[in-house]
Amino acid sequence: MNLRRFLSEVLGWHRAVSGRQPTAAERSEFARQWREVKRDPRGFRVISKPRFDAGSHPEGFYDFEQEFAATQVARARPRAILDIGSYRGFLTGLAAGYDLTTLDVRERSPRFEREKVLTGDARSLPLPDGSVECLIALCAIEHFGLGRYGDPFDLDGDVRACREMVRVLRPGGLLVASLPFTRGPATLAFNSHRIYDRERIDALFAGLRLRDHAYVSLRTGLCTLDQVEDRPGKWSVFCGAWAKDGPPASQERVEQ
Repeated sequence: MNLRRFLSEVLGWHRAVSGRQPTAAERSEFARQWREVKRDPRGFRVISKPRFDAGSHPEGFYDFEQEFAATQVARARPRAILDIGSYRGFLTGLAAGYDLTTLDVRERSPRFEREKVLTGDARSLPLPDGSVECLIALCAIEHFGLGRYGDPFDLDGDVRACREMVRVLRPGGLLVASLPFTRGPATLAFNSHRIYDRERIDALFAGLRLRDHAYVSLRTGLCTLDQVEDRPGKWSVFCGAWAKDGPPASQERVEQ
């Protein structure tokens, strides 16, 4: 049996390969290793599941989002954080170092001693005005009101939620968010997400001052503005850190 037939028929290569596509040399080396494994599997039952992940360490756009957010939080050094809908893995790290309140429309229980869970709607935060020192919302705002996660249908859900975020953020506080971003026309990919242009992002956070930002390409990571997507339905990521100007709030801790 020739190598190509061995890989495609015996191993089901074209159906089984995950990760990047292997080179010819890697295919040949895999075939040699496979024969050796079959001869002596060290007591294991053997199945074929080819993967080829050599090379640079894999990075997704979410890695850069979380890196940006972590950097902003480290600079601000808040005592407590309110998170709305961010990645669960990112929250796990935050809970190790901060008192963390999380809000999500889907019910769940707290997993950490320093975590408090609120189940609710971001359009109506159950918190007093100016009570939040640091607020994070990574890849969340674009989904609000589209019903994808069981939340009520509301085409202005993102606008209402951002007004609430601005309301509860205290003077001197920090808001970090990431959103799908395009240099082309703003797009509603119903019911998955919205893709914002810069004008809409600025309008969402009216009343706050943008103090830092970054652009992230889904293909290459951190990028410049001219590398941001402009094709219909395609998007990059806008990461922003906004401050609420005004006299600092009392240092007395606000319970969230």
